[in-house]
Amino acid sequence: MRGFAAVTLLSYALQAATVANAQPALLDTGDAPVVQIGIRSGTIVVDTWDRPGVSVDSADDVSVRKVAARFGNEPGAIAMSVPMLSAPIRTPQGDFVTLPPENFVFSTVTPGAHDAVLVTATDVVAATVHVPANTALVVIRSGANSQINVNNYRSGTLIVHSRAGAVRLNNDGGDAFVQVVNGTIVARNSSFNRIRVRTALRNIVFEHCNAKQIEATSTGGSIVYDGGTLQPGLAHFESERGNVAIGLNSGARIAARSGTAGRVYTTFDKQRNGEGMYVLGGGGPLVNASSSQGSVYLYDGTIASKKSLGQEWAPLTRLRRPAKR
Repeated sequence: MRGFAAVTLLSYALQAATVANAQPALLDTGDAPVVQIGIRSGTIVVDTWDRPGVSVDSADDVSVRKVAARFGNEPGAIAMSVPMLSAPIRTPQGDFVTLPPENFVFSTVTPGAHDAVLVTATDVVAATVHVPANTALVVIRSGANSQINVNNYRSGTLIVHSRAGAVRLNNDGGDAFVQVVNGTIVARNSSFNRIRVRTALRNIVFEHCNAKQIEATSTGGSIVYDGGTLQPGLAHFESERGNVAIGLNSGARIAARSGTAGRVYTTFDKQRNGEGMYVLGGGGPLVNASSSQGSVYLYDGTIASKKSLGQEWAPLTRLRRPAKR
């Protein structure tokens, strides 16, 4: 499938290395290991633990292998970046959209040799993968509908590429690139150094998160950053056909823009509702929030704390409901 060729290149490079073990209960790994998970579809849970190795719990047919991998710029080494691609997908409006190619450079893997663990399955599976806290890179790829949960992974780089389904990030951090072509992305109680998320058709929701650098885009879905904080750095939220909602517990300068079919609504500036620059909490990092065909909602705190919002806020209230468990 064209949409997964870029991440598969990393698999080929790792699989070309020498196999050290096959399917033990616990694979011992050295400093800064790499873990790659590749499935057709199913449910994958990645949990970070305090043991110095990788373990996989599953009742299904899952292959687990430890290999030696070398990263760097020299011939034969794995490049320190992953180009993310996407196959065309039909929208509810009947046209096709394709996420543009994008390259994500990671710096948490030092050049040289690393232990790498490959977890693969060709059938529908349910598996929990335990990774050590010092894991430098986690790559997860799925070719069809999958549910992917990543818990407490904070120090390395996370790359997720899924055709459809849902990705949930819980108490995570570090750097991340998460792409779900036709599915949702939800991040809760996480603090990211750098995160890039994008979807073609579905929604992106952040709850009680912090970010130094964040870029979230969706073609047909909406984006919510609820009850969060932002540090000085890039902060960009953009939807083509959905709404964008930014609720902050920290100060910011927010450049808001909506298309002709939508408006900009705020809870902290009663004098105007329209395109322009809004200052929240005395100012702070510059935030760009825009929608080409939808509306932009700006508020302090969380949407759940707002008791008497007008009917124009109803789309945001409905959007928040699916994110709850």
